[in-house]
Amino acid sequence: DTYEFPDGNVKLVCHDVRQRTAWATETYKSRSTKFGTRIHKKCLGVFVCSEEDCGFVTRPQYCRNARPVPTSAKCSVHHHAELQYLPCNVKIVLDIIDEKKCVEIKNHGKHN
Repeated sequence: DTYEFPDGNVKLVCHDVRQRTAWATETYKSRSTKFGTRIHKKCLGVFVCSEEDCGFVTRPQYCRNARPVPTSAKCSVHHHAELQYLPCNVKIVLDIIDEKKCVEIKNHGKHN
């Protein structure tokens, strides 16, 4: 779903104000505007299996002021394999526009 996992430099408009992206993110700035609320987020990256050609990916748990940790300790396919952390520098801006009852999702960059 594009709203859940926006990727690349895209701007999406969703008419469900509860809509949020499914990427694991950290909010680093939030402010009120004359139209609603603007929330700035950064992607926390993902954890992948260290085995070549394995498609296992898990999102990190959010730990303020600490390095992200995986939601699962091991790969569900290769139980012996370690998970490798892939950081991500993508920024996401959510504009919650009260009068239109919508959310504008602006994704800046390509996720790992």
